[in-house]
Amino acid sequence: MFPAVLPGRYTVSVEVPGFKRLEKKDLAVTATERVAAGRLVLEVGAVTESTEVTATAAPIQTKAAGTGRRC
Repeated sequence: MFPAVLPGRYTVSVEVPGFKRLEKKDLAVTATERVAAGRLVLEVGAVTESTEVTATAAPIQTKAAGTGRRC
């Protein structure tokens, strides 16, 4: 129950880890009526797992100290 909600159109969203997000859109709230969002049923969401691997490359010498010629 939300007694301080002003009249207008609202969207109700529910988010819970492990479930898909649920939205009820366009709920019309008036100053004189109670509004029910209806039965809210959450669907099980996909379980995702990610692994991030980062590495630092060793510096490579791009210019030789000598000319590179063999004598």
